[in-house]
Amino acid sequence: MGLEKLTAEKLARKFHDEYERLAPEFGWKSQESCRKGFDELPESNRELMVEVARQVIVWIVETMLEEARKEIPDSEFRKGK
Repeated sequence: MGLEKLTAEKLARKFHDEYERLAPEFGWKSQESCRKGFDELPESNRELMVEVARQVIVWIVETMLEEARKEIPDSEFRKGK
């Protein structure tokens, strides 16, 4: 999957699923209300996770652009090469 197909909701769902799956291995026990599928979580919880995921995606893209700019000479970057 390319980054362009990564949506905030997909990332939030994946994070939730992986967190719940891995938490016991790290000695964590999540709240009973969170030990369910993403769609069964309270709406406010889902909305918060989607917004956090959106912010993370923005950060990833900005970081990737910043790193790309470091690798391309400034004159070439401005020309769009």
